[in-house]
Amino acid sequence: MNLLDIIRTWWPIAAFVTPFILAGGFAWLKNQFPTKLDLEKLRTEGEKELEKLRITSAREIAELSVLARTTADAQIADRGKIDMLMADVARRPSKVDLSKDIGKLAERVGRLESSIASVSDQLRTNNGYLHTLIDKHIS
Repeated sequence: MNLLDIIRTWWPIAAFVTPFILAGGFAWLKNQFPTKLDLEKLRTEGEKELEKLRITSAREIAELSVLARTTADAQIADRGKIDMLMADVARRPSKVDLSKDIGKLAERVGRLESSIASVSDQLRTNNGYLHTLIDKHIS
């Protein structure tokens, strides 16, 4: 069998089957892609959703703007308080200065107590002398 005999034998079968195969292929391709109506419907729905998102986004942006402004105002107020506290911390007397002054004061109080003790001893001594003088002059 040569090639010409094979073509002559199979040509009527191929001519009959090929349109059905092509029709099935086109039908399959038609099902693989959306129709123009489906695309239009999807586009209009998408535009509606986009408009809703724009409205929601605008509202959220406005809320965020207000929140940002109030947060910035609060931060400015807090910064002022922090600066005031830092100035207060840096101002004299510091803890070290107070500790030194308390040490000096404790030393002075100690000297004052010893002076009071010595004055108390002197008063007791003078009191003893007076009692002795009074006892000698009376007796």
